[in-house]
Amino acid sequence: MYKRIINKRRKLTLNKVKDFLLKRGLIVIEKNKKNLQNEDLRSLYYTFISALGIISFFFAIPILVEFKKNNIDISKEIANKSKSNFEKVLDGKEIKKKN
Repeated sequence: MYKRIINKRRKLTLNKVKDFLLKRGLIVIEKNKKNLQNEDLRSLYYTFISALGIISFFFAIPILVEFKKNNIDISKEIANKSKSNFEKVLDGKEIKKKN
């Protein structure tokens, strides 16, 4: 019994409904769905991300400059102990070697 009812029913599609309503004088317009990746909002996202990049770049510059001044630019002074070591060897004393 149910099979007869299902077979008698026609499957409706959107195009058939549009055609039927057009014959009756009605116009069917599909509604545009707006999502967060819309063209208007995409430019806002790019602007926000680029602003964060610029701010973080200028925030990091002083930190990097101070790090360079304190750590990289300081040259280590090497003490020349060859003369004192030579004198110790001549006197017969032992020289302490660093590992």
